[in-house]
Amino acid sequence: MLNKLHENDEDDYYISSFFPVEVPYHLQPLVEHRIKLKLKQTVIFHAGESQYVETSCILDERKTRSKLCLTLKPYEHLPVTFESGGSISSKFKGRIKVNLSNYSCNTLKMVTGSIVRYIVLQPHSLK
Repeated sequence: MLNKLHENDEDDYYISSFFPVEVPYHLQPLVEHRIKLKLKQTVIFHAGESQYVETSCILDERKTRSKLCLTLKPYEHLPVTFESGGSISSKFKGRIKVNLSNYSCNTLKMVTGSIVRYIVLQPHSLK
């Protein structure tokens, strides 16, 4: 059954592919990008269970990220509790993994491609 869960992996996407053109300097404080974080693989949560799960989002190309403030924001219709909130360091490179918890009494299945969070990218940050 475990192999069946990994059959339908979500395709990866790279943050750098979302920024083909640089935003003019005078507009930077007004711009905010919200990108969906999707589950890489199907995950089953038993009652009271927490798991670190992989998303399909990969942070790459430091030149793009060094100018951005990266923040995780909640998805409105998530059936589990999101435990990994806050900001992401501009030095972080790699796949985003998040901690999800099922505090209900039911077993929940989240399929590949389910939205678990948003990553908000702002072209400025406090230094």
